[in-house]
Amino acid sequence: MQSFKDNQGREWRVEINVAAAKKCRQLAGVDLLKLPEDKFRPLAELLGDVVTFVDVLYCCSAPADGRPATDEEFGRALGGDSIYEAAKAFKAELTGFFPSPAQRKAIAAVFDVMDRTDKKLESRTLKELETLDREGEAERIVAEVLRQAGAPSTERTSPGSSSTSAPDASPSTPTPGPSAS
Repeated sequence: MQSFKDNQGREWRVEINVAAAKKCRQLAGVDLLKLPEDKFRPLAELLGDVVTFVDVLYCCSAPADGRPATDEEFGRALGGDSIYEAAKAFKAELTGFFPSPAQRKAIAAVFDVMDRTDKKLESRTLKELETLDREGEAERIVAEVLRQAGAPSTERTSPGSSSTSAPDASPSTPTPGPSAS
């Protein structure tokens, strides 16, 4: 049995068994036995949807102190690091739940690949952020948003140069003159 602590320091025990699987199916609409199907797509979708994942986690968890909690209270107590720790506990329990040794081995391998991929992506993202020209990127994003909105460009001008926001007149643009009325 795996455990994790919520944001209030309360310990929860995760136990995935047939009763928990039935509860997940009835209350959260998630069939734990179908998570390995379609190349583990349902599993990836579950772990990628925090709200559904917390509902499933609630179905598989019990407070260590024995005091009951509603699903709403449970959800309020989870966020950030507690969800991360809960996911680790859930994955460890899920790996041991399946009746087939081949399925357990496959799920463990999938979780290993997911964890290594997450670490690589995190490392790559941090490296890119370190080398990012934040001011230049912010200016590029603002210019793109303005372009998409049809607003005039807000290009910087250097001291002593001039900038106009009105386009040059085209030959088909009438020149202002006295009105004919």
